[in-house]
Amino acid sequence: MATNKLPPGNEFEFYVPSAPAAKQFSKPAGVKPSAFIASNFKTAVTVPFGIKGKLPGTIAISDTEFAAAVLECGYGRRADWTTRLALNPRERADLRSYLKARLTLVLSCFYMDGKCRLPRPFYRRVEQSEKVAVSFVLGSMGAYLAARKWLKAADDPMKSFLHVGIYAKASLKPGRRLVSFASSSEKSPDFLVEADSGDWHVFESKGGVASERWARICEGLKQLDGLPPIGWTGSPAISAKTAVCVHTSINNDKPLSFMAVDPPSDVQARDGGFVIVRSAARVLQIVEAIEQFKALRAYADVEMPELGGWTIAPVSVAMDVKVGISNRYMRAERSLLRGLAVFLAVREFLERERPTSRRETFSERLRRSIRLKLKPDSNDADALGISRAWLDRKLNRLPRNKFEGFFLAECARILNFERLLKFVEIGDTERVKISLAEGYETVFTSAGLVLLGTSKGPSAVAEVPNATARG
Repeated sequence: MATNKLPPGNEFEFYVPSAPAAKQFSKPAGVKPSAFIASNFKTAVTVPFGIKGKLPGTIAISDTEFAAAVLECGYGRRADWTTRLALNPRERADLRSYLKARLTLVLSCFYMDGKCRLPRPFYRRVEQSEKVAVSFVLGSMGAYLAARKWLKAADDPMKSFLHVGIYAKASLKPGRRLVSFASSSEKSPDFLVEADSGDWHVFESKGGVASERWARICEGLKQLDGLPPIGWTGSPAISAKTAVCVHTSINNDKPLSFMAVDPPSDVQARDGGFVIVRSAARVLQIVEAIEQFKALRAYADVEMPELGGWTIAPVSVAMDVKVGISNRYMRAERSLLRGLAVFLAVREFLERERPTSRRETFSERLRRSIRLKLKPDSNDADALGISRAWLDRKLNRLPRNKFEGFFLAECARILNFERLLKFVEIGDTERVKISLAEGYETVFTSAGLVLLGTSKGPSAVAEVPNATARG
């Protein structure tokens, strides 16, 4: 396909309800998906919140933003961090290998032609079962890219992009899902997006061929029905500002295209709220950033130069990108992992807590379970060791009774997560310095990694406004 016949970037289409007071959320039985979307939604030229700025019609996705999208999407739909994962460096190394392999898989299937990303010619010969994995990854990436543009148009940039399957581990109440499920849905949405303003947005991702996009979008709309309020501990939970289903279309020899549909607001939320322990989520994010840096960096056995408190390394995959991490993250790695292991052990106990003996109190059962989970593995010399004296001091400070909606927040306080974060967090000044010192393009992940462009490739900011309305 000749470059001059391609558009100036990959196509993004955004849809909103046709009528402001629309109530129709899910497709009725017997109605074709395409007809349902056509009769209930219209193409959006501007975003329906914030300053209501113009939405882009096409975007040239740079290597830097493409890599950031992969990193922000987590390890998989139900990839839960566990106590064992926090303690076991070998298992974390295996997970890093998987992350790198997944990025390599996606990069091997797509290339840039002009300012468009599209499948390589061999992609049409790939088995359908293998394309499912690629579609899943591309669908998640599309949700991230659409969320960035959606919030940017409102002049309320993205602050955090949280994978529900991972960050539910930091929710206040054990065992809680994001959604009070409607009878037609058994799945929760994929991503929580926090904006700079403090507003929350929810994104559901889908991927596949263009001919199936309407049906997949209708599936996603069901998963966005009945959302509870969302918030951090210490702040009121609020309703999501928008809830968006994004479909990434992957067709042989054609540029990737993205369609985002924002359904009507559901004011009849059927849940008391999904509240996240901020400090625990942040510790988990930083640990993820460390693992991602180790996965992506080339020459792991070579000392990398430091630059203004950052370690910058070339990546071990075929991209014009370097990856950087704050040195404070790396120095605090063991402390972060130790605290996270205890927090996860407490959560796992609360999720499975079933009184087995009247002779033991809740407090006694908890302490016995935590000590057992954190017992050193004599067969793994590399496993993270936790001092029994330190652990006993922390356990003795935990509440003696189970208070719903309180215990995990108190656990995070006792583990001094806030104090630890004050030491490791990256300030705006540090971000500006590294942005000015390195690369043609700089993208920060919400976990705190920095991705630095190393060539003047297609710019992620080369956007063409969406000036047409298509049904």
